[in-house]
Amino acid sequence: VGLALPLLKEAVGLALPLWLKESCMVHQDELVLKIPGKLLLVADKQVDSMQDNAVLLGLVVAKEIKKGSSSMWDRYLELLPSEKQLQRTHPMYASNSDLSIFSDISMARAVRGTRTKLRDIWKKGKLVGDDDDAVARFEGVYGWTEMLRAYVLQLSRRVKVGLSSPEEKNSLHQALAVVPMVDMMNFGDETRGANCNWDYATEDDSVVVRTTRQVTRGEELLLPADEIEGKPKDNAYMAYQYGITIDGNKTPLEQMPDDVCEGLEQEVEELKSDKDKKHPYRVLLAKLTHESCVEVFNKRSQEKKAVRQQYTIGALAAQVST
Repeated sequence: VGLALPLLKEAVGLALPLWLKESCMVHQDELVLKIPGKLLLVADKQVDSMQDNAVLLGLVVAKEIKKGSSSMWDRYLELLPSEKQLQRTHPMYASNSDLSIFSDISMARAVRGTRTKLRDIWKKGKLVGDDDDAVARFEGVYGWTEMLRAYVLQLSRRVKVGLSSPEEKNSLHQALAVVPMVDMMNFGDETRGANCNWDYATEDDSVVVRTTRQVTRGEELLLPADEIEGKPKDNAYMAYQYGITIDGNKTPLEQMPDDVCEGLEQEVEELKSDKDKKHPYRVLLAKLTHESCVEVFNKRSQEKKAVRQQYTIGALAAQVST
């Protein structure tokens, strides 16, 4: 964050009211980040469909990336993952064959469905609403790789925020937005619990981050994953949206039938034995398989442990007899 702040300040040409505390301790409920509303990346319009709103936000990101150095957000956008980096880490870039193998996992199905719909929208060059009217047009503006990267960037960095309505005073409307700097904060887990939370301050139209407990020097500022879009998320959703899982996630995955788990076991074992197959998103799919097949994999682990113990006893007995 410290590296990115001067870049963002230079990009917008103003002194941002955004602070990082340098003292040895930050107290509970203390302001640590403040981002003016004018710096949010947000679509001009919002529709009823969450997925369509995601496409609209992706188009905003694509438009600003396309502008290059003339974009107000240029220096910030330069800090975001490249296409090559996303290809290595995010499941939206997973191959169709990998997604087919793990198609029983909800995340794999969600990725295929989203990517198919996004590609159809890109081919048409427009996003059509429920009334068959074009919500957005972009024929020939973006290539498929540009469209996909922009969509994945918004998917993995967005928040749902209640913004002040320009038409009605004291009224808020829900919108998807990318909030520079806040989107670079990590999530807490069972090892490192979240110590911050964020909110939209209507009095001055800004996104603020405050500590939820005392934070000591050198401790990373972490957000709770379930506060980003206002709902608890299991690891399948975390993997779909961010390309990560949360250790000790309190929202369990739905367990798959035993026969499905046994069918996936071979694929998981191959990932362990073949280093060429250990692509990050394949490892992610394997981890989700484990979490969706807890009883089956625990049983298999106990069986293997018993076999190893019998082998060890047999080896010892052979040594004694000789």
